Amino acid sequence: MGFRHASQFLYLSRKTGLAMAFKLMISAQGKWCKLDGANRMPEIIEGVEFKDGIKHINQAA
Repeated sequence: MGFRHASQFLYLSRKTGLAMAFKLMISAQGKWCKLDGANRMPEIIEGVEFKDGIKHINQAA
């Protein structure tokens, strides 16, 4: 591995850098999911446990 100079990292223009950042954000946005659960709030306050969005019922043995 050779020594890298700072000038090697300055080959992008500002316009190109912004375009790359925009494309990265658009790509990430597709992987986001909407968090929904306001209707579950009373159950959460009561202490009901959920696992992967499903009520988890503990059965005593």
